[in-house]
Amino acid sequence: MNKKNTKGNNLIVSKNEANSQIKLSIIVPFRDEGVAEWYLPRLEALCSQFPKLDDMEFIVVDSGSVDDAQEKCRNICQKTGVAYHYHDTAGQTFSIGAARDFGACKASGRAVTFFDIDWRVPDDFWPRLLSFMKTYGISDYKKRFFVIPALYLTETGTQEFQETNDDNRFQEFYLRWLMGDTDSIQNMAPCSSVMVVDRYHYLSIGGHNPAFKGHGFEDFELLHRLLEEEGRLPKPDVFQKDAKTWDTATYNGFRSRLALLGRPAMLSNLFVVHLWHPRPKTLSFYNTQKMKDARGMGPELLKEFDRTGNHPTALLPSETPAGNVLILAQVGTNVARCVREIIPSLGNPIYMSESDFLDTEKDLNPKKVKAFMDHHSIKRIVFPNPYGNTLRKSLYDWCRATGFPYLSFERGALPDSWFLDPNGCNADSSSYDPEHWDHPLSESEKKNADTYINEVLSSDAALEQQGMRIGAEALAEQLKLGGKKVLFVPLQRPSDTVTTYMAGAAGSCTKFLSKIDEVSAILKSMGWVVLCKKHPLEVVTPELHHAQYVPQDTHFMDLLELCDATALINSGVGLYAMMMEKPCYVFGDAFYQIDGVNKAVGDIPAEDVKRIVLDGYNVDRNAMLRFISYLTETFYSFGQPQLKEYRELDGSLRNRTTSIDFYDLKLMGRELCKYKKEYWLPISKSAPLFERYKLDIVQKNKKPATSKPVAQKSATAQLPERAKVTQATTNTSRRSAKFEKLKRDPKAFFRDSKSVFLLPVRKLL
Repeated sequence: MNKKNTKGNNLIVSKNEANSQIKLSIIVPFRDEGVAEWYLPRLEALCSQFPKLDDMEFIVVDSGSVDDAQEKCRNICQKTGVAYHYHDTAGQTFSIGAARDFGACKASGRAVTFFDIDWRVPDDFWPRLLSFMKTYGISDYKKRFFVIPALYLTETGTQEFQETNDDNRFQEFYLRWLMGDTDSIQNMAPCSSVMVVDRYHYLSIGGHNPAFKGHGFEDFELLHRLLEEEGRLPKPDVFQKDAKTWDTATYNGFRSRLALLGRPAMLSNLFVVHLWHPRPKTLSFYNTQKMKDARGMGPELLKEFDRTGNHPTALLPSETPAGNVLILAQVGTNVARCVREIIPSLGNPIYMSESDFLDTEKDLNPKKVKAFMDHHSIKRIVFPNPYGNTLRKSLYDWCRATGFPYLSFERGALPDSWFLDPNGCNADSSSYDPEHWDHPLSESEKKNADTYINEVLSSDAALEQQGMRIGAEALAEQLKLGGKKVLFVPLQRPSDTVTTYMAGAAGSCTKFLSKIDEVSAILKSMGWVVLCKKHPLEVVTPELHHAQYVPQDTHFMDLLELCDATALINSGVGLYAMMMEKPCYVFGDAFYQIDGVNKAVGDIPAEDVKRIVLDGYNVDRNAMLRFISYLTETFYSFGQPQLKEYRELDGSLRNRTTSIDFYDLKLMGRELCKYKKEYWLPISKSAPLFERYKLDIVQKNKKPATSKPVAQKSATAQLPERAKVTQATTNTSRRSAKFEKLKRDPKAFFRDSKSVFLLPVRKLL
């Protein structure tokens, strides 16, 4: 396989977020249009109260203030030691969401939060917030976030609050709210804009929706997307409704769910106080029409996100060098969703299809390609499977021939693994050359590699659907092997990239299987059996005369555990064979082909294959550990894919990846972000978190009582068992008494009888 190392292919990467010493960046959006005289004094009062802590940074984003206010704002920041960044939006409607996003791009912390100039907190708030973040797992777990509730003061309450400097005032006003004081307290908002969220995750989902201008709904829409990404809080039955108040005890409307976000912080005594201020209509932020528009389109945007799952374009942090990146996909497609979390570390994305570079002959036009790259200052092309179609491959070949920087993006061979390779794709890449991985490992690196291998081999994880594992011994009994040695052959799909373009000496799946069947015939006399497993998504079962198929639900890991050796074209199963230290014979071109770990088998006669298999070899454990360590610690990224199965025209099945939730993201050895695997489960409505809505939830869960029809009395109506016994006893007694009367006084018996049959006898008496 031709491998080409792209020289000078400097990767655009983000700084290592995982090593950031700053745990939290606090971003203060600001704009003074020369109308609100209280803006600058409140900004100065806020900045002067910010503490000097090594693990926190405070940033003011000046989004288009008038010149005089701009200078004063900068001076305030300089005097108080707060970072100042100017966001050039002068002449535009003030978008507080855009200002916050700009600050998140400039921030250095692993997590971000937003703080308006009207918020006030006690001195011990910040260290308590950091402690709560640690307990909550912010940035350890990518999608966890929470909100700080806000206590809104009235004008009277604000004046009294500002006249007191004692930090006890926060608890005093909190108690006033609890006791129903409406003179000084306007309301308690259980959900505010003070959200605490992992920075990289925030950037990757695009921050606030740019559709919102001015004041209103921008936080609700963002929090909804964060909630859906996290996937823990169930939606209310009636979700689109806006109750326009936080004071509700029913779990209806989106506000009722948002209100739960601030509850953990509130119960930990974390809240902010909001100082009252007027809302002059002359400020662009309070533009009446834009506020009305925001509230009108807000619920529709929630509904649209639920339908598509599409976030706004990912934000680019300031540490990502300027430049455009061409993504070979259309906006809103599966590929676009899959690369979304990578965008913040690449550059500004431009989405196009390779078909846009066709000439009149339906071929790739190199001049058109070069002109486009120059015109848009494209720094790199991202290929989703460069071999996906002939035109894409032509563009890929152009990049390799001209040295134009690219990344091939495809699924790796380990569970949840993905690669972003600047040097090729799979077996054609130089990224797997020994110079990258064949070096001694430290004891900790060996331990990490061993731990990873044990976790993979002891799990049921697989790239494709498999049956339940039963173990090698049970499988041997099930297949009635009788102690024979086993050569395991995992079959691949004839239409896959690696079998179409990288089959090497194997030639094709058909030719390879024919060779395996021939080898099986001559291995039989040596006490070997060849077991083949059809690819889980393949519907065609090629005929075998000597080798045999295992049941389709057999787990390939059980087969690897059972076998004495394995033979394949270039299946990812070869990587598992390596980790199990089983001899593996590779008939095609495989990225993992390593002398001493596996053996390359050329186009040789079946007798020679037999000899190689019978000779066997011992797997070089040190080389295996080095390669696995390189893949897991340096080269592969890891993310949980969402898959959707579909059927091809030929009836075969395919898995389509619709999105990827990365928990370990790397670009050629550079760790961008790494998170722990989430273990929190979805929250039940019976949890104490829902205490406020308990009565409403219980009533909704009650089954409506069904009224039973009133039974009509009838002669055949069944009686209770006790009544039946009593009735039977009574009837028996009556018959005995009548018989005695007949014997004692026959005339009286017939005269008193009411039976119509005895009437003639009565007339004779």
